[in-house]
Amino acid sequence: MDAASARARALGFGTVILGTEVQGEARDVAGFFASIVREIGSTGNPGKPPVCVLAAGETTVTVRGKGAGGRNQEMALAWAIAM
Repeated sequence: MDAASARARALGFGTVILGTEVQGEARDVAGFFASIVREIGSTGNPGKPPVCVLAAGETTVTVRGKGAGGRNQEMALAWAIAM
């Protein structure tokens, strides 16, 4: 997290670290992250653009049927839909 934050700052971004113990269903976490990004866009909180929002942890996916993909794909798609 420290290295990612330092690199983002070196590239001219402010940084917001949400935490290093993020857990939960990937689609739910994605919805929460999308709400943070919308908040940044509308109010400048918790950081003024351009800002790099960082978090780490271990999300999960409950597979139904013959699903394919993984946590990152699930989170990225759910985030895009929420945005």
